Amino acid sequence: MDGPAYPPELGGRNATPIQTLIYMEELARRRIPRSLHFPGYAIAAPSLLEFGNEEQRKLAAPSIRGDLVWCIGNERAVGAI
Repeated sequence: MDGPAYPPELGGRNATPIQTLIYMEELARRRIPRSLHFPGYAIAAPSLLEFGNEEQRKLAAPSIRGDLVWCIGNERAVGAI
């Protein structure tokens, strides 16, 4: 699980920014990848929690765990539209 600053009900530990920084430094020092799904825990989940309705907020936990995969991109950059 990645996301120490998230609340426990979402798999986190309510970590402070300093605790999160220490966590990140330890991962880097040991060459452990932070997560295999950056868009889920770092982009989608915070946005869902901040701006989503109740149904959308329920998607945050699986997004953080990586059970729900998000694709974020610019369709014009790949020739769509």
